[in-house]
Parts: sequence; structure tokens; C-alpha cells
Amino acid sequence: MKTEVEVLVALGANEGSRRQTCAAAIGRLSTLPKTQLVAVSSFVETRSVRWCETSKWPTESAEYTQKFAESTEETTAERTYLNAVGRWRTTLTLETFFAMLQTIETELGRVRPYRWAPRRMDLDLLFYGDHIQRTSLLWLPHPRLHLRRFVLEPAMEIAGEWRHPVLGETITALAKRLDSDAPLAVRNLPTSERTRFWKKIESLWTSSMGGLSGPDGRTTLQWNHSPGPTAGPVVDAKAFPTVMTEGDAIWSDTALDALAAETFAALQSRRHGECASASPMKIAFE
Repeated sequence: MKTEVEVLVALGANEGSRRQTCAAAIGRLSTLPKTQLVAVSSFVETRSVRWCETSKWPTESAEYTQKFAESTEETTAERTYLNAVGRWRTTLTLETFFAMLQTIETELGRVRPYRWAPRRMDLDLLFYGDHIQRTSLLWLPHPRLHLRRFVLEPAMEIAGEWRHPVLGETITALAKRLDSDAPLAVRNLPTSERTRFWKKIESLWTSSMGGLSGPDGRTTLQWNHSPGPTAGPVVDAKAFPTVMTEGDAIWSDTALDALAAETFAALQSRRHGECASASPMKIAFE
């Protein structure tokens, strides 16, 4: 007999009849074989990550750039995501369940022309029990769920007690970290690697932002040198053990690049969530 696991899935849509599409996705998931619905959160409205960053859609699509530049009620709705989180029990294997998620997305009109493109349906597998996986196909738990309010707040309604198997904290505790002004914490990176890591972060930030200072001359990124744990969101270096060399003391460039990219994405997620707050983004090490 196959072991039953509980899964959390985030739903989002910002095109078409969003509530109807989300309801259809919930219905499809709930009728999968060997799968039972446990609970669905309330729906929340959230600005697109890309919209918060630039106030326009990417230039890869001239059609969308023109469409979303127009200030109409219709386009305002389409810039806004309708989000929810659902909880299911299943005995389907991870591979089968994930494949079915992707099939449902496609059937409900999901296309992937470029990153942050408008979506009729977005289904993200947040947790599959306490399974941990790091592959190019799938990263579990979802790598940035703990940095996104539009995921954590609805998830708290139906799974506040759920403990993140990597970070070791409940969804409720992770949500509270988002309310903190404390720096983003990079956890478990050896002291000997921090300067090299920081240079990689500086390079990524400079390439994206045009420098470490904003137009007004204020610093946009800081290394907080105060020792000890912070109450801010966390990126855990232990999530990258397979590319470490010579134990914990020396990291390969591949490993450090992966950690830097994940930290940069976390910084951007936090910045998007605040819609470009005037305060600098800060990193501390634990």
C-alpha cells in the first residue's frame, strides 16, 4: 500500500476569468485519482512581481507592453493576481502528481513565453510532505515560498502548523519574518566564504540595478556586520550540499554561484513585496 502524503499547492491567475479558472483548477486537482481535497484558503489579490519592479511588463512582448501601459479597469485587474493555497492528501507519486499539475496548467491556458508573463493559471507545488529535492526540474520545498506574502498568508489559513523541512520553522513563523525589518539572513555559510560570496552578490545586484546606489545616491544594498541571528527571512546554505567541495570549509564556484543566485532572487522577492521601498536591502550572516 502506497504511503499517503499531504501536499500544498499555490494557485494564481492574472488573465481571463481568474476566479473561474482557479475554481476549475481546484476541481481538477480534487478529482485526481487517489487524491482528496483537505482545504482551500481564501483568495487574495496581489500585484505581479514584475509589476512592482518596473510598473510595466517586460519588453519581450510589445503587445503586452502596450496593453498594460493603458490605465483601464480591465488591465488593472490583469496586472493583479488572484492567489490561493490548497491542501490535498494523495498517494500519487511525486513525479505523477507534479506531471498532472503541469497538465492542468496547460489545459487551463498556461503558456510560458517569457519570465513573469501574464498567466491564466499558475500552479506551484509548495510541499510534497516533507520531501526535499533540488533538481533542474523541481525544487522542493518551493525555493521562495518563505519570502512571498501572497503564498504564506493564505497558507497560514489552512496549514499554519506545517513545518518547513529545510528551514525548520512553521508557515506561521515564516510569515512573521516577513513583517520584520531585520536583514535577510544567509544561514550556515562558512565565514571563510562570505567575502567571496558578497562579491558575487554585488555583481548580480550591480548588473540588475545599475550599481549599489540609487538615483538619489543612497545605498540600495548593505552587508549587516552585526553578529547573531536575525528575525528576517532566511536563505539556508545547507540547501546546496551536493556541490560543496572539501567539506564545509571550501565552496566551489558552482556552489557559491548557486547560493548567490538564490540569495539575489530572495532579495528581489522581498523588494517586490515592498514595491521598491526606499530602505536598502540588507544581508546578514548566521
